[in-house]
Amino acid sequence: MYFNLFPFSDVPQNCRLVIYGFGVVGQQFLQQIDKTKWCKLICFVDRKAEEFDIDFAKIISPEKFYQMETNRYDKVLIGVKNCGLANEIKHILIRNGIDKKKILSIESSFLTYIDSEGERLNICESDIYYNKDRVIKYLEDYFNLRNKSARNSYMYYPALFQLNYKNRGNDKYLEEYKKVLKSMDASEKKVIAIQLLFDAGLYDTDCVKMMVQTLKDYNWKDDTAFGLIFDIQQMLFEENRTDCMYPEIFTDIRDLLWKIKKYYGVEVKKQEYSNKITKVAIICHYFCELERIQACVDLDILYANQISNLGYEVQIFVGTAAYESMEDCDVFLLKKNNVARKKYQYDENLAKRLNENIKVNYFPYVLVKEGLNSFINSLERWNPDIILNIADEIGIEAFLSYGKIPTVFLPFRGYQTSMLSDGYITPAREKCLQENKIYHSIDEETIYETNLSNTVVRENPISYIKTDYFNENDFVVVSVGRRLNYEITDELIECMCQMLNKYDEIRWVLVGDGIYFSNEIAKPLIDKQQIIFWGFEENIEKLYKMCDVYLEPNRAGGAHSVRLAMLEGIPVALTDYPSDISSIMNESDMVHGDYEELVNYLEKLYIDKNFYSTRSQRMKNIMSKLDPKDDGRKIMEICEMVNIKFIKSHLGKRNI
Repeated sequence: MYFNLFPFSDVPQNCRLVIYGFGVVGQQFLQQIDKTKWCKLICFVDRKAEEFDIDFAKIISPEKFYQMETNRYDKVLIGVKNCGLANEIKHILIRNGIDKKKILSIESSFLTYIDSEGERLNICESDIYYNKDRVIKYLEDYFNLRNKSARNSYMYYPALFQLNYKNRGNDKYLEEYKKVLKSMDASEKKVIAIQLLFDAGLYDTDCVKMMVQTLKDYNWKDDTAFGLIFDIQQMLFEENRTDCMYPEIFTDIRDLLWKIKKYYGVEVKKQEYSNKITKVAIICHYFCELERIQACVDLDILYANQISNLGYEVQIFVGTAAYESMEDCDVFLLKKNNVARKKYQYDENLAKRLNENIKVNYFPYVLVKEGLNSFINSLERWNPDIILNIADEIGIEAFLSYGKIPTVFLPFRGYQTSMLSDGYITPAREKCLQENKIYHSIDEETIYETNLSNTVVRENPISYIKTDYFNENDFVVVSVGRRLNYEITDELIECMCQMLNKYDEIRWVLVGDGIYFSNEIAKPLIDKQQIIFWGFEENIEKLYKMCDVYLEPNRAGGAHSVRLAMLEGIPVALTDYPSDISSIMNESDMVHGDYEELVNYLEKLYIDKNFYSTRSQRMKNIMSKLDPKDDGRKIMEICEMVNIKFIKSHLGKRNI
């Protein structure tokens, strides 16, 4: 079998890419871009563009490409195997005004990594089953060969990546692969081999356990593990694979974070305690205009301003997970690890939305220890009375100051955490206690319940005109999220398609960058524009004014977009899956069943106007009790209680 590996080392991550050629090579590149989200694919260029009748990729003729403004793309990749033909295409592009610096040709080393005998890279599928020693040797040889140049897992072991990708859904293959992993000692090679399963969408709970245990056992000598530990969060939550969680996952990650703290040997010095809070340090994981974390940053700003308005002094500290680079690393295993991070730490335009007296502290650095020391020095100089940690599960700052400064942790998803805190804010204490019986990750005496709105409403958003996008009588169902590719299952797609086939007036709009599925059942509905891939929407409130129902897939996140829909009176169709939004719903607000029953509920909203009206008003009533302007006060009430309790436990009642 021939499979052409996308040239990850040559194509800059997140660049805007044009691929010349929609043949076998181009289509295999499309699959890998769709899976990895390595870059933004602008279009394909092909001389036979008119012969392709597809919706999942834009294909234009060379003539139209030559007329395209050059600032719309960064690179042009010639997706052709034949070196002579590729060279000819390159010269044609240059003659037609394409900057030769933008043109990339496929290096021969990236072509046909797997042939029928598996001899090109000395490994084939049969080795996974019958010759595991050969697999181990392959891992050793190619690690040594590519250790200086590789920046991600694909570049270390391209043949193995392609084998994994080919065998997605093959349980027998996965079991044999895990036997190889279990025979290996803890090493960077083993970590990369596990990461390759994740990259190919082929992993389970055992793989997550092995990843964690390998990181526990391996004695690293650089900054590598700093990024790897956060990769575990990526495995579980970014790809919506909470089914791979196991009872010790949060405490195991906590052990790893302790190990990082010990490795760097840094911590905050003991601070002076005060029974009255005047200074609040807010720790966030990014402070920039970045699509995938925009809701989090909006909440960071909301809480900082509200707490400041209450009379507290506030400073924001951007966590060290927003690193500029990791030059001391030998291994870069996740795409994010090779992206320059300085721009993710601070955006002066965002800072303008803060009250004038709020300072943002950020720490550009090369080595992680350098960034951690800068964080500690800034925190100690300011000497806050309490820390509000809203950096999600990313960063080790809470471990550097634990026991020295009282800390309250405010999660953005779920009911458990690997973070350390003196106070854990949850919207549903009973649900948190129930999950804690499984994971045992939170001291139950530190759990505080309060229901925050967790919504940032933009003032007077101008609505889209519905008839510009839909028919006036269309019933628009919307789902929002940057992880919908992983959260929307085949079962949900099938159930939705059955309903869409019954009612031509229903549209299902999926909002988020890079969302697409090519399910055979869905294709005719995509062609008819009953399933619409909207892309990223900067101002979601504008879109909601055209929508009728919010369809929430089973997932842990998504609370911000759902609550904004509820503010508009849009009924939410969701099951009783333990999600962040279910905490503000009554039992009668949720469907107690599978996706088929959920879609039946959605169908009832479409057919029964009285039922729809009742549910719409119910959404407004729920949100009317959650005033976004009151979130800061609720947070600080808990912070004050945590501070008093912290001082009592550290100094005794006589000092209060």
